[in-house]
Amino acid sequence: MIHTVDELFAGDGWEGLHDVLCNLDGKARTPAEVRAAFDALPDSVKIKAMIWGLSDTEFGDAAYLHFKRHGVPVLKADGGTPCPTP
Repeated sequence: MIHTVDELFAGDGWEGLHDVLCNLDGKARTPAEVRAAFDALPDSVKIKAMIWGLSDTEFGDAAYLHFKRHGVPVLKADGGTPCPTP
């Protein structure tokens, strides 16, 4: 099943990508900021999310590698808050 971007971000679906971003820079993000980060990904990575979902390992690994290589999207001027610790 192919998911639309709106379906991916419905409810708490965005939390998988949020966790990827937290692992990279330790900053918490709002759903809107996570959506903006998703929009910055190349289509080849977005397609993985549309097929497998934002919490899937294949998508998460691809997103992590992209942001590791190309930088994590900048947060608002306040710099964000730290990610919650488990």
